[in-house]
Amino acid sequence: MNKQHTFIPFGAPTAPQLDGLSIIDIFEKAARYDEVLKANNTLVKRVGELEHQLAEANLQEIEAFLAPSFPKDFQYLGNERKLRDEEIQELVIEATGTDLQDGEYQFISFDNTVVIRLHDGDKIVTVVGKDFYEATEPVLEPTCDEDCTCFSRSI
Repeated sequence: MNKQHTFIPFGAPTAPQLDGLSIIDIFEKAARYDEVLKANNTLVKRVGELEHQLAEANLQEIEAFLAPSFPKDFQYLGNERKLRDEEIQELVIEATGTDLQDGEYQFISFDNTVVIRLHDGDKIVTVVGKDFYEATEPVLEPTCDEDCTCFSRSI
């Protein structure tokens, strides 16, 4: 049986298959392994937190970008035919014919006038607007898995 040992004068023996690392180097690396593993786990956790923060910031930026810009993105409906008060009252009566549940609303628009009714808890609020601005936006739908934040426009 032939064993090979290499001795460095005034030093520790070198392990033949470990590219010249000494036994002391191996023990030092092994002693730091738990430290390195713990640091790696901490870094992985921090990267996840930063990715989440970045996704949230991007989402806020996307939402801010998609908000309509007044008055550029709005259509002014004041140049339409002006309804008489009697005609507006007919729209209000028409709107009251619909039974609204809590949280529901109704929107009736005709020429330069809009009637909005909404059921807000213990009351129903009716709003009449004349010569108003209106913007139409696409509805955003999530299209990615849980690892990313992105949206597609659905028109």
